Amino acid sequence: MTLSQQQGQLSAFVATWTEDATASGAIATATHVAEAGKSHYITGFSASSYDASAASGTSTIQIKDDTDVILTIYQDNGASASTTTTSGKGAGVTHSFTTPVLITAGNPCSIEITNSSATDLVAANLWGFTSL
Repeated sequence: MTLSQQQGQLSAFVATWTEDATASGAIATATHVAEAGKSHYITGFSASSYDASAASGTSTIQIKDDTDVILTIYQDNGASASTTTTSGKGAGVTHSFTTPVLITAGNPCSIEITNSSATDLVAANLWGFTSL
């Protein structure tokens, strides 16, 4: 059986999704809504920030099962961050899980990035699938 045939058969059992959020401010949250009796699985995420003032700071990235935090990452946006322009600094992280992260049946899942400055640009992306 070819890969495309296998993927076609898999689509009868799961629905894939991608959520994204951007903000010109300190917080961006991307949420996949709850579905009664169904489980979401997170397969990956990305989060990034950009500080036009080039000030140092820290971003906090959290992945949540409803309101329960299941993963926290701190990201340094200071001197070690990549310089995206001559006056600003940005940093980002992208990760794909080798084993999907199971969310409690009937719960929403989300990713939130909170930055230290209300003037920064932030983006959050979350992707996965839901059992049918």
